[in-house]
Amino acid sequence: MSLKSRFWIVAIVPLLLAVFLITWLFSTNMWNIYLQERETKLQGVLNLVVKNFEAVAPQQDKDSVITMAIKGDAEYQEEARLRLNSALLPYNQALQNAMPTLGLSYSISVLGGPIAEVQNPGSEAKKNIEISAPISWNGEQIGAARIWESVEDLRASFTKTRNTVLEAVGGILLLAVLLAFLVIESVNRDITNLVRQLPSLKESPLPTGRFKGEIGLIASTANELAAQLKEQTQALNAIMENSPVGLALIKDGQVILENPIMEKLLPDLIERISSNSADYYQETIKANERTISLTLLRVSEEELIVVAEDITDVINMREAMALQERLAALGRFSAGIAHEIRNPLTAIRGFSQMIIKNGKTEDKTYAEKILREQERVEKLVRDMLVYARPRTPDKKPIHLRSFLEQHLEGEENVFLDIPEELTWYLDEDYLLQIVTNIVGNAFEAGAENVYIQAKTEGLNLVLRISNDGEPISSDDTGKIFEPFYTTKTSGTGLGLAIVRSAAEIQGGTIAVGQIDGKTTFTITFPPAADT
Repeated sequence: MSLKSRFWIVAIVPLLLAVFLITWLFSTNMWNIYLQERETKLQGVLNLVVKNFEAVAPQQDKDSVITMAIKGDAEYQEEARLRLNSALLPYNQALQNAMPTLGLSYSISVLGGPIAEVQNPGSEAKKNIEISAPISWNGEQIGAARIWESVEDLRASFTKTRNTVLEAVGGILLLAVLLAFLVIESVNRDITNLVRQLPSLKESPLPTGRFKGEIGLIASTANELAAQLKEQTQALNAIMENSPVGLALIKDGQVILENPIMEKLLPDLIERISSNSADYYQETIKANERTISLTLLRVSEEELIVVAEDITDVINMREAMALQERLAALGRFSAGIAHEIRNPLTAIRGFSQMIIKNGKTEDKTYAEKILREQERVEKLVRDMLVYARPRTPDKKPIHLRSFLEQHLEGEENVFLDIPEELTWYLDEDYLLQIVTNIVGNAFEAGAENVYIQAKTEGLNLVLRISNDGEPISSDDTGKIFEPFYTTKTSGTGLGLAIVRSAAEIQGGTIAVGQIDGKTTFTITFPPAADT
């Protein structure tokens, strides 16, 4: 219901009740009250009439004619009647002029009935209100005075009076309605203007000078609240925009508010939120190859606050720190144990070579196997020492194609795609470790062919080593460069860990992925500082 309608109800209902009450009073109680007051008035008039008779009549009896007639002397009755009529007539006429509907009669029994009678025309045929009172002469009752009035005449008079009052009341009520209308329209106009200008609060305060009284107070209060709300909104927007985590408010399954980080981290936020989630809920999810910490806080039955934080870098840092700790421990262990292993390995190699040279035929076969295994252990020890105690690279200009052809001689299934003139400043030992470990790892993992490509891209040298073996799974690509991490497709031992170390020592980077359906290791070297 509108405010204007409420105003009208407040203004009109009391007026209607007043009209109803006045009408009811006039139609019921007021008539009875009017009759009672009329009877009281007639009683007063009758008392005056009696007193007037008792005062005037003796004055006309100077020669005792009236007294004789009243005592029963018939000879004087007519004269007495004439004298009394003459004495009472002026008063009766004055009374009739004042009250035209009034009927009056003096009844003296010994004088033969009514005297000085005043008749209300037509009152005999109507229902009358009649009042009588005794008349005394010298202390004795000699008759009665009677006053009457027609009920129809009284009702006509009452109706006229009632209509006059109702017209006056109606006029007052009409004026009250008009004033109420003007007041309501004025208030409604001010409120309408205020409501119409409320949207402008976003840009500027309301012009309070246009409003008066309480409406002006409301406008001033609205300005104060708008200023506070604007300040709080700006602070909230600053928090939302500059927050390092994603923030969102969800109501009834719809995103009401979210910051840019939330839009970037979880564009499918609604699909990830359950309507019957707990009051507090936290989980770690994967989205767009990132690890997200998702927290839900219920503030009401319909509203949820959602916080999303990208913890990928934190997890990677933790893993890197743990890996560094493990590698440091492995380095210390490798450096210590390598020297202890090399002494017995030297003895095993010497005795194996003696058996091969001087031993029996059947013993030579076993000695050759022992020697091959000794060489594998020796390589592992060298790798451990290289990994545990990396040296400063000794970069020299290397003719890449000639260098790789020389060191991969005899590898029929290794194919080179390297320009003849391509030369780069690299450490020969570290480069050889990179190539031989990746190639060896590929064949151990089941590859039939290995492809080596080298070319310049921008200022950098890009070395790509591909194989047609089984692809490395996405779960393993981030772990294959860890020491002794082993899978069917990535080989075993320190090989790939040495590859990464040898590349990074020379300022390079290494990555692994699928290119043209082949597992490809891509090593990027920057130019040497002196070139």
